[in-house]
Amino acid sequence: ALNMASGVSLELQLMPTFEQPHAAGRPPGAVTEIVADARERTAGMSAGSGAGFASAPARVCGVCAQDFAKYTCPRCAAQSCGLTCYRAHGAACTELFDRAQVEAALSATTATPETREGMGDILRRMRDQSLDSDGPPRGRSGEGGPVAEDKEAERVRELQQLATQGALEQILLTADEQLDFERHAANGSLSHYLDRTDAWWERVSAGSVERLSDGCFASRDRRAPAAIHELPKLAGLTARHPPASMRHLVLEMLACYTYTYRLFDCNPTVDTADAARCVLQLSAALNGDEREAYVSAHAALQSVSSRSSHPVTRTSREFTAASLLDARAVLSAPGFVALALCDLHAILSARHGAKRGGRQVELACRKLVFVTSWWCSQEADALSGICADLSAEIGTWCTELGSQLAGEEAVARAVAGAGSGALGVVRGLGHARILPGS
Repeated sequence: ALNMASGVSLELQLMPTFEQPHAAGRPPGAVTEIVADARERTAGMSAGSGAGFASAPARVCGVCAQDFAKYTCPRCAAQSCGLTCYRAHGAACTELFDRAQVEAALSATTATPETREGMGDILRRMRDQSLDSDGPPRGRSGEGGPVAEDKEAERVRELQQLATQGALEQILLTADEQLDFERHAANGSLSHYLDRTDAWWERVSAGSVERLSDGCFASRDRRAPAAIHELPKLAGLTARHPPASMRHLVLEMLACYTYTYRLFDCNPTVDTADAARCVLQLSAALNGDEREAYVSAHAALQSVSSRSSHPVTRTSREFTAASLLDARAVLSAPGFVALALCDLHAILSARHGAKRGGRQVELACRKLVFVTSWWCSQEADALSGICADLSAEIGTWCTELGSQLAGEEAVARAVAGAGSGALGVVRGLGHARILPGS
């Protein structure tokens, strides 16, 4: 009797939890009956022998009591046979476990000290500007007077204190504050809080650019781009007379150049591969999408503006307008235009020289050589007239874009209240410079 009782108890202890109850043709619920019968027989044997034996508990699902338990709750250690019983054993228990896992994952995503410091610096500058401005209070409702100003000043001081302690993170901002911050960061209106890099055409004097005997342009200032080495004559490249619409190709390539130049913070050579990819995305003429010359300057500008919305080059329309104003500054001197085309050729040549550009970059370099050669073949008076016409076209384009942005900004202010709208977006796009975002 003792041996039989011990055998039954040992069998129950060693019974695998993953065994299916109807593996041997047993119907559901048979496991419960077998376990109950074994316990009765064990108790009878123990009573008959005059000794008490404790049988080991069977691993049966604690919810349905029908199947063997296969799962254990990581929070309360309750055993269950499947997903249905696991969820049924306690919704609060499972929700608390999932919440603990999510909170642990979120706690690991914290901002770096550099990010906190930069955000704190921007908030301090925004506070200084809001206190120095004479405009209406920047409350959400546009009303409230001194009360709204006091609440806003208190909020700014709170954020400044967090920034000083190194604990400022974007997740601590309210939903409205996050939307404002992301909108201003995207449209470039926060750029004047950052140190701005001057472009070479802002540092180089137009008087330092001279025209050589072969018609090419070169600058005595080393900060200016270098000319294309041994630029061929136009007569050696084509026997036909190029059409007057070639100026529109110059405008398109110039707009692509200034956009890319600002996009890489005035140093596109830091990553010539990405810079060349941006140029080819922006210029339909260089990448082969546009086989013919543009019929108008408006069509050339429209092409660059629409293609800048691609994920490779997408920033904002304010950034596009600012880059066009840069192109207008380059058009102030025909020599600047020639040097800009040469620098654009250098960007693509560096990509092609690395043997990673392929046939497309090679053809783009050839087109640039042709356009630059055409530009240098024109008379000085003709180049001055072309620069004046293209500059006027850019001014008209920027004025139209400024009116469109002004209407959108008015709608945004009406929706968000008297918030701090995009700074410097509307005022004279055709006359005042808009600094592109970083």
